[in-house]
Amino acid sequence: DKGPDAPPPPPAAKKAAGSFADEAAAQKAGGRTGGVYIPPFKLAAMQKEMAKMDKASKEFQRLKWEQLRKQVNGLINKMNVGNLKLLVPDLFEINLVRGRGLLARAIMKAQLASPGFTHIYAALVAVLNTKLPENGELIVKRVIVGFRRAYKRRDKTLATAFAKFIGHLCNHQVVVTIVVVTTTDHTMPCHAVP
Repeated sequence: DKGPDAPPPPPAAKKAAGSFADEAAAQKAGGRTGGVYIPPFKLAAMQKEMAKMDKASKEFQRLKWEQLRKQVNGLINKMNVGNLKLLVPDLFEINLVRGRGLLARAIMKAQLASPGFTHIYAALVAVLNTKLPENGELIVKRVIVGFRRAYKRRDKTLATAFAKFIGHLCNHQVVVTIVVVTTTDHTMPCHAVP
């Protein structure tokens, strides 16, 4: 008897009928990193529901963007000397044309967080630059802008980290030496050697 006078469904039934967008909103509320663990069976159900969504809707696009961001950050954070060769093909399976800004931000953030791995991130950018030169160019531009900003603010640690990254990119032939000289020429004082 579900007539017009029927009582509304109990709150538990409403909660069980939650959509993928509701789950994503709850996950987003957990923080910028995602935050909430979703069990595999629930994730599979959410992905099935996502397949039914309109691909042009804002919710779908936002969810795909978050998924792309997590994939890029996950792969960049896993990089080390031993597995660089293994993770690069996985990185190329991701839509790096759409997520090139995410990729640049993730590489720069990881390099600044652990300057000891600068040579690994520079090697990664060198490999990316062979297949997707626009991604390599974006990373180089952002690193140079970051260096200039850090130098203007007199942030020695940040400027040193960016300068180190630029140097490694030059060693891997991603950046031409003249770019390094022109970037640092007007910022660094020149000392004559007697």
